[in-house]
Parts: sequence; C-alpha cells; structure tokens
Amino acid sequence: MQIEVIPEHALSTATDAAIGTLMDTAFGAGAQYEGRSFHKMRHHVRVVGWQEGQVIGHVGVQLRAIRAGTTPLTIAAIGEVAVHPNHQGNGMGSALMRQAIETAKDTVSSFAMLFGHPGLYAPLGFRNQPNRLTYVSWKNHAPCDVVTGTIESLMVLPLGSTQWDETAEIDLCGPLF
Repeated sequence: MQIEVIPEHALSTATDAAIGTLMDTAFGAGAQYEGRSFHKMRHHVRVVGWQEGQVIGHVGVQLRAIRAGTTPLTIAAIGEVAVHPNHQGNGMGSALMRQAIETAKDTVSSFAMLFGHPGLYAPLGFRNQPNRLTYVSWKNHAPCDVVTGTIESLMVLPLGSTQWDETAEIDLCGPLF
C-alpha cells in the first residue's frame, strides 16, 4: 500500500469519486454517503491508501475552531476513517491513522479529536474524554438543532504539550465529524 496526503484543494474529481465509493462500500447505504467523500463537511486534508491504482483506505482531517469552556482551540478533527472490507485486518487503518496524526502535528492544532471505538484508537494514543459537548445535529444532509450532552465515543490525542481539560464544556461550533 502507498499512502498519499492530499490537500482538499488538490483532490481530483476521480479521487474524490473513488473515496465516495469507498465510503459507500465500507459503511453501507445506511450511512448516507451516497457517493460523497465526506458526510457533513469537506476535510482540509485527505490521507489516502492506494493499492494497484485503487483507493482502498481513507482518513479525513479537518481543522476546526472549537471552544473548551472559554478557551478557543484549534483541533484536527478526524473523520471518515475507512478501509475497504477486502483489506481490513492487515494494519492499513493504523498506518493511515499514524500518517493522519503526523499530518495533524504539522498544523496549528493543539489536539486531534475523533469519535470512535477505544479498542481501535487507544493504541494510537487517543483517550476517551467525559466532556459535555455542544454541537449542531444533522438530518438529511442539513443542520437541524443545537444539542448538548455527552458522547461516550469522544476521543482526544494531545499533539503537543497542552493538557486536555476533561472538565471543560466543549462547543464544537458546528456538527460532529
């Protein structure tokens, strides 16, 4: 497998479509990607796994301005982590995530954040966090309501020396990713 880091502005139409196909294959029709390479918002950077000219893995990294209590933060929001079912279980997802973390470290982000299963992401250094979140819910590809609550799958990885405040209320200033 070859890994390529592609800024969103340099993403070709063909690669965008191939990632959309991967999303549909990896997550199924119920996930409502419908051929798109993103669920709610486009990413800033794509980490793409290729094999024999085919997209077989993907991680999206989106820079987000959020608030932790009264403190503004920039985070690297990680989403759309997918590996084609025929290539799962061979470390590809971990390799893509390691590259996404390295890419995030080269940005102004203080933390990488995602929503996922601890068994998959804890080995990469992510830790579950109990913070209350405020975010915008989405339905049928459109924003709906402002929601406040906890989400058990919130995971955070410090990208530098700043410590995460697990007591701060987090405003994502937009949708989940």
